[in-house]
Parts: sequence; C-alpha cells; structure tokens
Amino acid sequence: MRNKVRINHVVGYFKKINKMENKTFDEISWIQSYFEGQVNFGYEAVESVRIFTLIWNMFEAIACNKMVTIRAIEDFVSELHLRKPLKLDDFMFFLKFVSYRDILMIKTK
Repeated sequence: MRNKVRINHVVGYFKKINKMENKTFDEISWIQSYFEGQVNFGYEAVESVRIFTLIWNMFEAIACNKMVTIRAIEDFVSELHLRKPLKLDDFMFFLKFVSYRDILMIKTK
C-alpha cells in the first residue's frame, strides 16, 4: 500500500508541474523512467488501463457504494437480473478479457 500511495503522490506531483507548464503528462515515458525500463508497453496498454480504471471506479462507487466485496457484487448482479434477466452470452467478452488478463499476470510474475 505504501508504494501505491508513493506512486500516486509522484504522479500527482508531475501532473501539477506539467499543468503549470501547460504540457501533457507522458505516462509511458514516466513509467519507463521510474521503473528503469523494467516495464515495456505502449500507449494502447495505458489507454486500456485508463478506461478499465475509470469503469471500475464508477462501478465501485455506484454499484458497490464505494466498498467492493463479493457480497456487494452479488447483490448488484441480482438486482440487475431482477430488472432484466442476464444472459451469459452478453458477458462472454468481459469474462474472456478478465481470464486473459489473469493469464498474462501469471506469466509476468
């Protein structure tokens, strides 16, 4: 948790500096510099993470009342299912995405 707080602090600091200088923050360059080249990915990966993070934060805040737990997710899915029956086919893309992401996480450890 300390590293996450430290990284958030550093990113926030650089965003403030870039905003004052009217520049756009270059996440890729910063990540590669901060992790001394140990992380290698492009802008598409950063954009995917950015979108996922936005969606997750919205889900966490709205669907789970700012506290994600298995129970909160179950309750939310049950409520959705009562409104309109959910079909597995509608979620296969996301299930495959999460499964693929988990496989990549295992390979990079």
